[in-house]
Amino acid sequence: MSKSKVKNTKIAGHSKHSKHSKLKIKRYITIDALRGFAVVMMVFVSTLYIVAKDIPFYLLHNQGDALLFFDLVAPIFQFVLGMSLFFFILHREAHGFNRKEIMFQILWRYLLLIILGFVLDAISYLDFSSWGVLETLGVGGIIAYFISDRTNNEKILISILILSVYSFFYYNPIFMNLIAMPHGGPIGALSYSVISIIGFMTAKMLYKRKSDKIFFNAMLKYALILMVLGILLNFLIPFNKAHASPSFIIVATGIVIIFYLLFFVIYKSVDYTFDHLRILGRAALSIWVAEYVIGWIFFFIIQKTQFIDFIPGLLISIIVTIFMYFVAIVLNRMNLRISF
Repeated sequence: MSKSKVKNTKIAGHSKHSKHSKLKIKRYITIDALRGFAVVMMVFVSTLYIVAKDIPFYLLHNQGDALLFFDLVAPIFQFVLGMSLFFFILHREAHGFNRKEIMFQILWRYLLLIILGFVLDAISYLDFSSWGVLETLGVGGIIAYFISDRTNNEKILISILILSVYSFFYYNPIFMNLIAMPHGGPIGALSYSVISIIGFMTAKMLYKRKSDKIFFNAMLKYALILMVLGILLNFLIPFNKAHASPSFIIVATGIVIIFYLLFFVIYKSVDYTFDHLRILGRAALSIWVAEYVIGWIFFFIIQKTQFIDFIPGLLISIIVTIFMYFVAIVLNRMNLRISF
């Protein structure tokens, strides 16, 4: 990687003056926008779960051996984390940090994410043995970083090895209690890390693309292959988001790539000032923490009353989601974002 190319990326991330920079900004917006899309899904479905009863099956998630739309929230975050990791390393190199400094920054970043997840989940569930999405994201980021210097072929082989090992754990009675934890617990985080690894590979291909068309066609092909493989594996190991089954990880990764390509096409043709999702994406972790607080408030109220009917609950979920958008605007303006 040439020094000039790294410098261009740094400039592109912060400058809006040249045509080249504006095109690069659009590419970064796609990452933030996809994360923002996941934030909308997360806030909506989490609020709905807390306040409403009789929720239709298609609006549920974590429903055992099934693949539902809102099961894709965690995979989107995991995928975007891998993409962000690539550009984080690139930016640190551009600012003159050496490999050791970058490693400590990344490890500290993801360890804090794991600790934050433990604290939030322990308070929410009054259980210090709980395991949540933030912890899984942190583990996935660490694993993706430690193989970041490997070639794409080596990353694919390592991903296959991880899923093969996890498949052994998946049906081993000794590990059933761990895998029964949300997202498969610490062992399931190994399975989810594959999504971050592929996200990292996608970002690298995005950065080094010879043209948008070549990048789009290549990623579309890979997405379709992953989806077909995941569907076929589903006949042996059923889709199960809650336990991070390998079939779910593979098919979800393919679907998330399709989502990213949609944003890639949309934001290529839409002016970059159309950034509502980007605003949410940049404040994703802050919104995540705020969502826990709102969840505690609603839970306290519901304990005193009861779950409300679906339609009022749906309206409350939409209102909370819109409210969180304005919270994100304030956080961005005050530069109070927590990044990951």
